[in-house]
Amino acid sequence: MHHDNPIAGHQGQARTLELISRRYYWPAMKQQVNRFVETCEICQRSKGHKQYAPQKPLPIPQKPWEDIAYDLIVKLPKSQGMNSILVVIDRFSQQAHFIPCLESTNAEEVADLFIKEVWKLHGLPKTTVSDRGPTFNSQLLKALYAKLGINPKFSTAFHPETNGITERTNQWLEGFLRSFCNYRQDDWVRWLPIAEFCHNNQVNSATGKTAFETIYGLHPRWDLIDLEVIAPNAADMADSMQEIWDEVIASMEFRRSKENTPKCEYKIGDKVWLVGQNITTRQPSKKLDNKRLGLFVISKKISSHVYRLELPKTMRTHNVFHINLLTPFTEDKDFHRRQARPPPIVTEEGEEEYEVDHVVAWEQWKNSLCYQIRWKGYDPIEDTMERAEKIAELPQIMEDLLKSHPKAPLPKNYKHSKKGYKRVGGKPSNFTTSLGKPPMSGFSGEHSGPILRS
Repeated sequence: MHHDNPIAGHQGQARTLELISRRYYWPAMKQQVNRFVETCEICQRSKGHKQYAPQKPLPIPQKPWEDIAYDLIVKLPKSQGMNSILVVIDRFSQQAHFIPCLESTNAEEVADLFIKEVWKLHGLPKTTVSDRGPTFNSQLLKALYAKLGINPKFSTAFHPETNGITERTNQWLEGFLRSFCNYRQDDWVRWLPIAEFCHNNQVNSATGKTAFETIYGLHPRWDLIDLEVIAPNAADMADSMQEIWDEVIASMEFRRSKENTPKCEYKIGDKVWLVGQNITTRQPSKKLDNKRLGLFVISKKISSHVYRLELPKTMRTHNVFHINLLTPFTEDKDFHRRQARPPPIVTEEGEEEYEVDHVVAWEQWKNSLCYQIRWKGYDPIEDTMERAEKIAELPQIMEDLLKSHPKAPLPKNYKHSKKGYKRVGGKPSNFTTSLGKPPMSGFSGEHSGPILRS
């Protein structure tokens, strides 16, 4: 509940530990929590690399919502008619608002969104930080800023780290949506309120406090356990808030001087994730696709920075990669969340059959309807494309498909009725969820994705 749950948001070690520590304690809790998070496969697959580089920081603000930063996350798949997210962040408390919008949103529409979603809650800022895009750097906004007494600041060209707080928040938000939105990536808008709460409820490493605690002086109720809260009087509340703000400023000043440079070295036989930035998948949006593919095994160390991987034969790409494209796999030996690949079902004729978990997606291929199949116990990268007529032999899989996607296209040899499953022609399988060929890793031609087996 404190990590895998959407409200918890698959946070890192420190934030997960802090969330649990609000209510529980047990011996060796820190070690167990760190190990649990470290071995979470969803986090390993979906979270991005951390970048470490010295930066010239912006001045530290002195009060909440007087210095804000904002940015647009664009080119997302359509969800409830939207394809972008306006991210607005208070640089003092790190409180954020995630507002769905369109990529075509102009400066006037951004100002309107700001009034409706931010100004009504926090008032006008003194300064803003954004990139130099036409949406934020227009004459209209400049004139509006001048009239309202707002000082705009813009990031340096080709150096988005100037607006580092929104860049980091964008990465976090994309990772959150990656972890929870569906395969077709068309439901991300409904996850934004949960993502916003989760972000504002997590302890920020720069301030040492949650945004809620910095702004309101308390943690909101987020789970199903009632808390007894004693309201302080006004004087105590004011003193408490000033102490919190002083601590936030001190923490931000201390954090500014810290730098980390991670080092990693692999051995032959080690399992690693491959960063998928140069590999095109079948999912609609690269932003919401998994950051890493795998798992793959190190087969040879070419040099201190270059390794050869054991790749599937169907993955037609060079198998030598720089260390920056590899991430170590942390195996779950304590919590047993990752299931081992199940053995195949052996039929009476001695043939091996593998169990289908569910239909992920579908497409037309050479005038034939094909289903993308997720195999039980196998990774998404090992999905394959199967002819829909073959899947029609699996009644349970077809029934599950119709329950989850009532408008999914159906093969000609399948007819669905209220009385149950009907199949037209051919001999049905002896199993309700299995097929007679083993799963293969999903790459075809010059792009990644499931391959078609006849």
